Amino acid sequence: MRKLACALFTVILAVAFGAVASARPQEKGAETALTNAEVVKLCKSGLGDKVVLAKIKEAATVDFKTGTDDLVKLKSDGCSSTVIEAMLDRSSGSSGSSSSSSSGGSTSSDTRVNVRLASTSGEVQLTASHGNRQQIVAPFVGYRHFMVYKEMKASVRTKDRKPSILVATNANPVDKFFIVTLQVDDDDNDRSFDLLSPGAWGGRMGDEPEGDSQIDYDAKQEKPGLWRLTPRKDLKVGEYGLYQVGGDLYGFGVDK
Repeated sequence: MRKLACALFTVILAVAFGAVASARPQEKGAETALTNAEVVKLCKSGLGDKVVLAKIKEAATVDFKTGTDDLVKLKSDGCSSTVIEAMLDRSSGSSGSSSSSSSGGSTSSDTRVNVRLASTSGEVQLTASHGNRQQIVAPFVGYRHFMVYKEMKASVRTKDRKPSILVATNANPVDKFFIVTLQVDDDDNDRSFDLLSPGAWGGRMGDEPEGDSQIDYDAKQEKPGLWRLTPRKDLKVGEYGLYQVGGDLYGFGVDK
């Protein structure tokens, strides 16, 4: 099982390198506050805004300096306007959360959108759940991180093997929304999918799902402010969802 494998990898790493590299949610309380200098370091690393924004959002606490001179320095140090805005929002308490915790609680719903599942049975509203980002580092495996959502099954179910997802957004949803397939963990009573991660021999890290977790889809604008996302292939029986970059999942299941 996934959690057993993670635990084994963590033990192996602790023996081999003398430290446990698994970032468990319960350890977040011991983390130091995220600072301007650390954000600048992330921006200069080339990881991309998606990763930096996710880090700002999931940090347990922040200690950002947002005076006029501080903002000018952030910009001159290579931080994008999007990242600086996220820092301002987090400092004012209007976004982010102290709970990327094991409770699976949701964060601010400011970025959430109206999502409906359209199937042969009609349309059903999908509710967003916010997941926990978890990660492991282990010899011969490298760095892996993934999103975990409480409960093994979504409450919305369909027998339609090719349902569409209606998303109320003005922007093109491609690269911001992903249809994903989730693995079910019977032991821990949860669902999860892998995020793009570097393996043992390197690679790119990102906030989007890994290729095997993604379901290819066609996006069609039904009318201004409404997009229809349709899987290109029939879905198998299992757990799925529309993942919005940042952590929110609009889950549904396909039954026999």
